[in-house]
Amino acid sequence: MRIFIGTLILFGVVKPLGAYGQESMPRRTVGVYAGADISTIGEPGDYRVGIRYVARWFGQVELYPAVDIIVNGRSESWQALAALRIRPFGWTGMQSFWYVGAGAIVRSSEVRKAVLTGVEIPLKNVQAFAELRPHGPIEHADGRLALLVGLGFGIH
Repeated sequence: MRIFIGTLILFGVVKPLGAYGQESMPRRTVGVYAGADISTIGEPGDYRVGIRYVARWFGQVELYPAVDIIVNGRSESWQALAALRIRPFGWTGMQSFWYVGAGAIVRSSEVRKAVLTGVEIPLKNVQAFAELRPHGPIEHADGRLALLVGLGFGIH
């Protein structure tokens, strides 16, 4: 019974929240962002800036490549992300504000698996977004997270 009530609450809250910006989400966006490793409270590290491209592929599935420049005080490096995202609470013709994704990251000639989750909130002609990505290899589950925040601009 608790599972049934929890499911009703989840869909009663998430569906209306997902509908907030569903009409104004463009099919393709280019975004810029900044972020840091937030694993150590009070001491962020591995600062980064980047650019991303998001294109709705089919249904709720989106293509998501991104490139970051990472500065950690000692050196600079780059990383590239190629992922597929899905908006699990969207439905036909509508999009949810929340997304999850998986793919691969290439950093300094090392390829590793990537997972991510985030939210996008449409504002007039732009979309504000915040995203979390595990910072280290996800196979080792070391708990390091990168928080990214930025703006996306629709392409027509």
